[in-house]
Amino acid sequence: MKCVKCYLLTTIATLCILVLSLVPIPEMPEMETVPLVDKWVHFLMYGGLLVAVWLDWFWKKCKPTVWKSVVAIVFGIVLGGVIELIQPYVMRSCEVLDFVADAIGTVLGCLVGWLIFAILSRRANSGKDSR
Repeated sequence: MKCVKCYLLTTIATLCILVLSLVPIPEMPEMETVPLVDKWVHFLMYGGLLVAVWLDWFWKKCKPTVWKSVVAIVFGIVLGGVIELIQPYVMRSCEVLDFVADAIGTVLGCLVGWLIFAILSRRANSGKDSR
């Protein structure tokens, strides 16, 4: 339970991904206005997951390391892969391109999260210096 408290945003993001990915949905009409719209959704969900990890690290005042970043990326990629493998059992489709979008979103989300972490840390440290 302590882990859930420490990683609250990450837990919420993971649960949202699980629900959105595993709950059977009725047949959706094609959305022709945005090419590959479902791949963009996957990309954004997993990018958001990794940004949530970095925000949790910031709020925990945790010093991220390369190893922690690699573990976070592996978590996102494995989560995407496992979900894709489970989806046929819950009346959803398993698509390799969805997994690719998950993996790309995970890696780029880690980079964006690192950037946000660096900006927030710099702002927090500059506020301490001015006192």
